[in-house]
Amino acid sequence: MQRTRPSHALRDMRDEEQFEKFVAGRADALLRFGYVLSGDPHDAADLVQEAR
Repeated sequence: MQRTRPSHALRDMRDEEQFEKFVAGRADALLRFGYVLSGDPHDAADLVQEAR
C-alpha cells in the first residue's frame, strides 16, 4: 500500500500548532531572553507577542 504525503497546508498547520505549543510552554523563558536582547521589559513583551 502506498502512503500519501500530507499536503503542504496540512503540514504547515501542524508546524504552526507545534510552534504555538513550543512558545506557550516556554513563554517565561522567552520573555527573559527578550529582555536580555532588548534591555526593556516592554520591548521584550513585544518580541514574545510577535512570536505567538
